[in-house]
Amino acid sequence: MKIIYLTLFLILQSISFGQRIKLQDYLGWKDKNGLVPVQINYIIIQRDDSTGNFSNSDSTKNFFLNVTGNVNYIYSSLKNTQDMACYRGPLTFNKALNVRFEFNLVFVQNTTLWNNQACMKGYFCPQEKDWWLDSLNTTIHSNPAIRKGINVFLTEDGAHYKRLFEDKTDSTFNASRGACSEFPSLVNWNQSSRLHYPNEYSSYLNSWNKSKTDSIWKEKLKWKEWGLAKGLAHELGHSLGLGHNNEYHGRNQCWHSIMHQAGDSPRDYLQPTEIAKVNYNLTHSNLTSFIDSSYFEKREFKIDSVLILKTKTRVYQNLIIESHALLTIKDTLFLPNNAFITIEKKGKLQIEGDGAIMHLDGSKIRILKKKKATVIIPSPDEYIIDQESKCWFNSIKKKTNSN
Repeated sequence: MKIIYLTLFLILQSISFGQRIKLQDYLGWKDKNGLVPVQINYIIIQRDDSTGNFSNSDSTKNFFLNVTGNVNYIYSSLKNTQDMACYRGPLTFNKALNVRFEFNLVFVQNTTLWNNQACMKGYFCPQEKDWWLDSLNTTIHSNPAIRKGINVFLTEDGAHYKRLFEDKTDSTFNASRGACSEFPSLVNWNQSSRLHYPNEYSSYLNSWNKSKTDSIWKEKLKWKEWGLAKGLAHELGHSLGLGHNNEYHGRNQCWHSIMHQAGDSPRDYLQPTEIAKVNYNLTHSNLTSFIDSSYFEKREFKIDSVLILKTKTRVYQNLIIESHALLTIKDTLFLPNNAFITIEKKGKLQIEGDGAIMHLDGSKIRILKKKKATVIIPSPDEYIIDQESKCWFNSIKKKTNSN
């Protein structure tokens, strides 16, 4: 089996998945403007001779550039449906998810894996036992040359492809278009995230074959890119931790939701509670592994009341514990490299049990302790704790902003 990988970054702009999200679970994101870069790996499985799927070409790169751009547009341009069947809670509508997807193309030549009907079970989903692409997924997920990301596998129905495009004994496209994906893991941050999107190339090729002129194909191509983006936005919603239903409505009862299963749904809306779930998973699940370790959000995360972190958490900015606020850490809190913590007057930082604060590169965390602030840490030698110093604070701030 031969793997060719080609990196192309797009610079565009479950917890129990039905569980209610407490306001503190926003972790300061509800007022945040930053877009967290989440990696997608499009795994394009070809036959042994490199045919039968999207080719390693500029046209393929442009296709997935536009598809991913459309996905980002969908998630950044939400519309407030104001449909009471969708949401009846107190939180304010937010028109954008704090995510932008970047992508990588990975080409694999393997005729057996290319055929999604090759197993006795036929077409099936990643979460099913003994998924036939498990071994390939493990190889890609453990390859240090390929960025960890949500692995989107594109396969073909081998018999259908041969009948329609090679033998030409049939002219009707009827291969399965049903895609499926899996929820993130709150327990295993090293776990991969898999998404199967079958028969997209044969659908693309079928549209091309039925276009009589280049001008007609160019128009169809735009619809293909948009149609795949709508389907992919839905499946990536599962990868981010969203289901077809939530605490406010049953399965498929919110027509405008991105998570509605009907292909003709507008898919242009998410409840604020669903955005909160995504934000939670971006700091508490294996999704953290698909976000570049160098990502740093300039706006500080301000803690203005009591926040108790009982599980492993990753944040993407400097922390400020404001006056009379309390941060208690009972597991590991990961901060970006060079990020630091400021404790304002009468604020309090407390680490208990197995709790710890770490940089992603393992270096010591700096804590700026202002007058009358309290720090209770079992092993203070593992941290750099400084009393308030205007000169020191300004130098640290300047260094952080420069990164």
